[in-house]
Formats: sequence, C-alpha cells, structure tokens
Amino acid sequence: TVQKKFVWEYPHLQKGIQCNSQTVPNTYHTKKMKLKYLSTLMLIAVAVSIATLLMTDSFAIRDMHHRFSSNTNDQLSFPGLRVRPSTTMDSNSKPTILELVGDSSDYQCPDGLVLVKDSIDPSFYEKSERKIPKVVHMTSKTRCMTKLFAENIDKWRFQGHSLFLHDDDAVNRLLKLQWTEFPQLQTIMKCMLPGASIADLWRYLLLWEYGGIYTDIDNRPGPWFGNNGTDRVIEDETDALFEQEREGFPSQYFFASSPHHPIMFLAVYQTMHRVMDVASVKEQYIPFVTGPGAIKSAFIAFAGGDGYPTAGVYPGLMSKNHTVTIIGSRKHANKGVYVSRAPGNLDKNNGFKEMNITAWGHVDTSRFSNNRCMTVLSHLEEEHRMRQFRRHFRV
Repeated sequence: TVQKKFVWEYPHLQKGIQCNSQTVPNTYHTKKMKLKYLSTLMLIAVAVSIATLLMTDSFAIRDMHHRFSSNTNDQLSFPGLRVRPSTTMDSNSKPTILELVGDSSDYQCPDGLVLVKDSIDPSFYEKSERKIPKVVHMTSKTRCMTKLFAENIDKWRFQGHSLFLHDDDAVNRLLKLQWTEFPQLQTIMKCMLPGASIADLWRYLLLWEYGGIYTDIDNRPGPWFGNNGTDRVIEDETDALFEQEREGFPSQYFFASSPHHPIMFLAVYQTMHRVMDVASVKEQYIPFVTGPGAIKSAFIAFAGGDGYPTAGVYPGLMSKNHTVTIIGSRKHANKGVYVSRAPGNLDKNNGFKEMNITAWGHVDTSRFSNNRCMTVLSHLEEEHRMRQFRRHFRV
C-alpha cells in the first residue's frame, strides 16, 4: 500500500522502486536531505540577518544628543562603546582654519561694539621651517567687542603672523567633529559646564590639530614678547612653549605648540579624564578640572616632575623628539614681561558685561546634575535606549 501510494504520487520514480522492499529509493532520501539542509541554511541566514540588524540598531541607539547651547545639538557616543566608523572623520579630512572661523562679512554688531576681523599674513599660505605656525588664536562669544578690547587684540597682530578670532560658532564647529584620537570627547562634554570649561577644551584641541599661539582676549603682550619680539622667544626649533605662571605651573592663559604635539594630546586627554572623575557635575571647580589643573597634569605626564617647572627645555619621557620650553618665572609673570594679564586700563569687568561674556565663576549651573559624570551619562544612555525602544516597537 505504501509503495502504491508512493508510485501514484511520484510516477517518475517508479523504476527505482524495489519490488521486495517497502522503502523508497535513495534518490528520494537524497532530495529530502537536501531540502532539510537548505531549510537549515535559510534559518541560519535569517538568524544572522536578525542579529546583524540588532547589532546595527544597537550601535545606533548608543548615540546621544548633546546641547552646547540653547540652539545647538550634537550627536554623541557613550564612553566605552564602539564608535561607528561612518560617523568618525579621519584626521586628514578636518576643515581648514579659514573654514572653521567662517566669513565675518555678514556680521552686524550692536551700537557701542566694534567688529573684530581676522588678519591673514601672506606667509600663512607658505610652508615654514618654524615648528610652531605663526598664527595667533583667540576665542570670544562673538566678534563684537568694546573698543578697548578690540584695540587690545590689535596688539597681537605681529608682523609676519596671522590672527584668527574664533566665536562660539567656530568653537562649536571644531568640537562637534568626531575625533579618532578622542572618540568619547563629545560624550564627556555633556558633563562640562558652558563657557570657560568648553573654551579650555577647545584651545587644547585646536592647537593639537593646527598648532600656533593661543592667548586669552584679556591678555596683552609684554615688552619681552610684543613689539615684534616673538621670533626671539619662539625660535624655529621651539616645539611647544609655556610661561611659568604666578603659581609656578605652566601657563594656561597663553601657550604655543606645533601641530600634533604630545603635550596638547595629553591636555585633551587629561581634561576628559578629570571631567569623568568629578564628584558633582554641578559643583566642579573649572580651574582645577579643565583649566590650569589639566595643563599641569599634562606637563607631568609629558616630562615628569611635580608640575612646577622652571625656565628651560624639557624633553618628553616617551617622545624624545618632542620638547616643551618654559620661559620666565613667577616674578616675571607678576610683572607681565612676557604676557600682561588683564591690564587695568582694559576695564575687563565692564567689557565682559557689554560683550555678554560670563566669567567662569558666574556660570549658571542650576540646570546641571549634582551627580557624578558617569552617573549622568548612564542615566542619559538609559533614557535614550528607552526612547529608541518605544519608537522601534511603537509603544
């Protein structure tokens, strides 16, 4: 009966049936095994596809949105998790300085304030033998300044040097880039306070990528550095340069570096590390976390010692082909022979008020958490995962 039913359903296999056996021919078993094998492969393929989709979605939900200001959102990645290569810019594709600072032709300043423009020396477009580029960088909330501040900035327009003023938009353009060297940078910025803290990180990152001279806008070049005397202080072989501050550690209000100098890498790294370690995001002490404290730690990591170097040239502990030069002394810093800090005739307090600049000690921290940075980031990641889950499953 079984044979007759089989022959009726599969007449083309009739010749293969043995009369003295109730089993089907080997060809039938072979096809049946092939079907099972193909079915198994299909199931595996479906499983792999689902796993790949879940992994892709998992990477996608690791991104968080960080707000630099009330109108700027930036995509972040959670620390410890992989960064998708598609969102990471290669160091060779970074914008030029001119692209960073943008065009100031459409700037409009309110009455009482002066528009400060960039100045580009022809040497900016030429290859130089000097390690540190002849470029002065400054940052301010906008390009609109009081007359006293604008005149003070003009004193930094040295012969043979270019000068660029980076406003908040320019600062954000640099910080919002993804950095292969610092893949968690933007995530950690969620734990940073606005204003001075962000400016601290920006200046380290800027000189790491482009090199040059950085100075605060309320600094004035002293007699030993100004009056076109920069070439006597920063020589062709000078690799990085700091003044000894009044407190004895390397200056953070003024420094210079060649592009991709280890001291700038360490400054960015130390800033990120110190922000992650804060016991309270809301109560963090900016000078210690991102300011002079970060530079001091970076110098110790680079050259060793206690972070209070005197004048001299210091080779790197692990990079002997790089050096850091310290100029001046505490006495020189007090006298302002290299850099004069916030000279009295600048009227800094009133100037900051007119230019809508908030000093680091007056930043409104009410909207920030009193928890540790890792706790804040964990909560943000969990909230983001839940939003993605609800959107994915339409809950």
